[in-house]
Amino acid sequence: MVCLDRVAQAVANHSFAPVAGPSRENDRLERVLYRIVQTGPPTLRDFMSYGELGVPSRRPLSPRDRDRWHGVSHYLTLEAAQAAARAMPHLGRYIATVRVPSDVRFERWGRDPYHCTVWADAAALRGWVVSVSPVERVH
Repeated sequence: MVCLDRVAQAVANHSFAPVAGPSRENDRLERVLYRIVQTGPPTLRDFMSYGELGVPSRRPLSPRDRDRWHGVSHYLTLEAAQAAARAMPHLGRYIATVRVPSDVRFERWGRDPYHCTVWADAAALRGWVVSVSPVERVH
C-alpha cells in the first residue's frame, strides 16, 4: 500500500519549475518525468504510443481509453520507474529522464499513483531526454 503522504509529496514535487536560462525571457516551465525505454540512448520507437506502434488493443476501447492509447506512459519519480521496470522487464532495461514543457498535455491516472500519460510527438519526447541510466536490478 502506498502512503498517501508520499503520493501527495511526489505530486507536489513535480509541479512546474522554471528552467535556468540566460535570461528571464527564455525561462520556460517544465516537469521532470521518467520513461522506461528499451535502448540507451533511446530511439524514436521508445517514445511512440501503442497507437503509433500499431499495437492492437486486447479489448474494445472507450473513447477515453482510445485517447490514452495514443499517449505515452511516464512515471513521476525515478524510484517508481525503476520499480515498474523491475516488475515488467519487457518494458525496457533503461530509464530516460525527460524534461517535459508545461504546455504539453499530461494526465496522472490509474491505480499506480506515480504513473502518468504524456501526449507528445515521439521526436519531441526524445529531444527532451536529459539522461539515460540502466534499470537497477535488485539482487
